[in-house]
Amino acid sequence: EADAAPPINAEPLAETGFVDRGFRYGETYFYSVRRLATRDTPLREGEGSAEVKVTPMDVFPPRQPTGLAVAVEGRVIKLYWFPNDEADLAGYRVYRRGGPAAEFVLLGEASAAEPSFADASAAPGVRYDYAVAAIDSASPPNESPRSQEQSETLPVDAPGEEPAAAGGRP
Repeated sequence: EADAAPPINAEPLAETGFVDRGFRYGETYFYSVRRLATRDTPLREGEGSAEVKVTPMDVFPPRQPTGLAVAVEGRVIKLYWFPNDEADLAGYRVYRRGGPAAEFVLLGEASAAEPSFADASAAPGVRYDYAVAAIDSASPPNESPRSQEQSETLPVDAPGEEPAAAGGRP
């Protein structure tokens, strides 16, 4: 067939399967199989099979973030975690709940380049639980399982930017 696309396999296949490792997620491909009319050289191909349309989608989430730590810094609760290293990492989602009976809600997002977050909306005296999930650049993004939870409470008498006075509270 004069206008047929060249084969993506360099040599004729002995088996009845083929794995295309050169695909890209989100792009559409059309595949057709042609049998050899003869095994003599030059090779002559027969008619192609019906085309099959394939659009591979990325459904693989990044790994779960690890090393989550939380600390009070002035009037905010800061979160830090170890960065993920997936090539398609887009960032992180930060979740918070205000008590063990509450549900986790999305608090905000952090970029892939900055594995930290400052919770400036924390109310003093409330114990918050935090967890972080990684997201990739797929459309829609795949989200990892959430990190282990960590908890912190902003003190009722949280200092401003000055360090807290030494010693105990009265």
